[in-house]
Order: sequence, then structure tokens, then C-alpha cells
Amino acid sequence: MALITGCATSIQYQVPHEPTTSPLSFTIADKRDARQKTGEGMSASITNCWYGVYRLGDDQIVPDRLALLGQTLQSAYGDRLAGKTVEVKRFEIFNNYQAALRGTGSASSPTQPAAYGLSNSNATGWVVGGVVTSVIGAFTCQASLAPDKNPKNLPAIIVDVDLVVNGKRVVGNVVQIDPLGKEEGARGDFTRERVKRALLATMNQTREEVGKALSGP
Repeated sequence: MALITGCATSIQYQVPHEPTTSPLSFTIADKRDARQKTGEGMSASITNCWYGVYRLGDDQIVPDRLALLGQTLQSAYGDRLAGKTVEVKRFEIFNNYQAALRGTGSASSPTQPAAYGLSNSNATGWVVGGVVTSVIGAFTCQASLAPDKNPKNLPAIIVDVDLVVNGKRVVGNVVQIDPLGKEEGARGDFTRERVKRALLATMNQTREEVGKALSGP
């Protein structure tokens, strides 16, 4: 398990982007705790909910996830965000590789797109607004893995986001299942492609929801 964990938490993933040299018109305040920024195998115990799940650290995403977020929001809302602060309370990325390690689930099911929504089976879509309750289950394992979006527990990349923009919280999650296929370890081509698609989907969804937060009173 130590070998798999080491590989899964050291590989870097490239995300397509258009570099910009223009400074941001707003400030990104990173409010995440240190653990969120660190790559790790969540559990070595096969009986633990986190077994076979790896958190991708900040150094594994290129460009840096906050830089990618800043570029996305600057491009879409540079003028409207000028002088404001975007607080990042959570921006975690998990590689759920349980099915492969436990020998359960399928790695070759029909194509599935990214699934958007809260990690909460009683809600759909992202939340934009004031006080949010029961969102991402206080970051518990089951809620973070969003089983309502991936009931077969297929290999997937999960991105959990919690921002404060214009005094409103923007909270949501993306579960990227596609593409599926068997590969050695948690660092192959299928995982790379899922990471890329998951982050692009997250940027698209975040851009849309931040627009709503900026449009409200």
C-alpha cells in the first residue's frame, strides 16, 4: 500500500489553460487548512471508507488550482470582481480508486459525463447563497465521495469546492467518471484524463455559479 500511495500522491497532472500575464483585479484569499493542500493516501485499512482514495496535493496540479481559478474568474468577471475578495474555504481533489484495489465495481462501463451537484442526495445543483447546511457532510468520507453521483463506486475524480464570493457561498462538487478503463495503479492515462476533465468541468461550473453570486443583491 505504501508504494501505491507514494506513486498516487507524487504524479503531476496537467490541465489545459491559456496563460495570462495580466494581474488579477481581485484577491484570492486561501482559507484552506494545510491538510487540504497535501497529497496523501487517505487510509491503508481495507475496512475504512477512505481506503483506495487519494487526495491530490497542490503540487500535483499544473497550473496550481488557485491560479487556474483566478484565471477563469478574471477572464469572465474581471471588471465585476475588481477590488473584491474571493475566499477559498475548500478546493479538494480526490482520486477514488477503491473499486480497482478492492476488486469490486467495473472499469469498463458505458461512457458517463461529469456529474454536477452537491454531495447530498437531498439536493441537486450547486448552492449559491448565505448559510448552507448539510453540505458535503462536514467533509466526511461518504459525502466527499458523492455516492449519489457514483452509485456503482466506479473509479472517479471528485472535486469539492467551497468559496465565498460577494458575501455569498458557492458550494458544490464535480464527480468525473469518464473515461473508464483498466490501468496499472492510480496514475495512468485514464486517471490523467479524468483529472483534466474534472478540473475543466469544475472551472466551467464555478464560473457559472460565481456569475449568479455576482448578479444577486
